[in-house]
Parts: sequence; structure tokens; C-alpha cells
Amino acid sequence: MNLGGRPREYDLDQLADELLLWSTDPSSLNLIGFARPRMINVTMLPDWAKKNSRFSEALQLAKQSIALNRFEAACTNEIPKEFYTRTEGQYDPLYHQYSHEEKEYESSLRTKENESKSGDVYVVANPKLASGIDLRAKGLSNSSDNSSE
Repeated sequence: MNLGGRPREYDLDQLADELLLWSTDPSSLNLIGFARPRMINVTMLPDWAKKNSRFSEALQLAKQSIALNRFEAACTNEIPKEFYTRTEGQYDPLYHQYSHEEKEYESSLRTKENESKSGDVYVVANPKLASGIDLRAKGLSNSSDNSSE
């Protein structure tokens, strides 16, 4: 164990091969399971992926294997389904993308809903039709306002 002094050097190509092999075992359910026996800080894995394209590809493939391992373990009740669903986006890139898009869509709906509740009314008039007409919003009412005022 090397806790002080110079950091350990790793052969990232060899580590990539080890990671891929390890991830195919059905008991491989998270990346800490790979890092801990090797005394690797798991937060180094993404850093190494940025530096080494082979390791980057291995990490992505390992995450996919882990996603499948976790799914199968949840289906057979080896792990609680909540353990699977809570981190599904971390290991499954397609689910992560879907989840991100869903959150953006829900946020846009909330924004539109909040804008409609603001009481502001916007009138857009065709410039050709509105020529010479006074369209001040002062006298307009918000028909969606159900208050008693």
C-alpha cells in the first residue's frame, strides 16, 4: 500500500484489459468492486479515461456490463430493485440520456406553467393589420385569471 510519497504508476492498457474481464463476472455490480482490491481510488478511473482512449473505451464497456449485471441481479432479487434504479443512469448511457431529456422536458413545462401564472398577457399583432391601431395592454384582462378582483 502506497499512501505517501510518489503516486503509483499504472499500465492503463493492462488495467483496461483487467477492467473488461472483471466486468463480465455477474458479481461485478459497481466500480468500487474493481478499484478496492487494487487499492485504486475509484475517482481516478474517469481521469485515466480522459488520458487513455483504450482505457476510456474499456470503462464505458465495463459500465455497460455492470448495468446488465445490476439489472439481472435486480430481476432475480439478488439486490433490491431500488439499488438498481437509483444508479441506473450512472451505468447505462442510454437511460442516462433518456433521463436527462425527460428532466429538461419537465423543466420546460414547469417554466411555461410559471409564465402562464405570472399574470402577464402578451398580444402579438400582425404589423399590417395593426397599423394605426392603439393596442395598449392596459385595458386588456387576463381571461385565465379567476380571482375576485
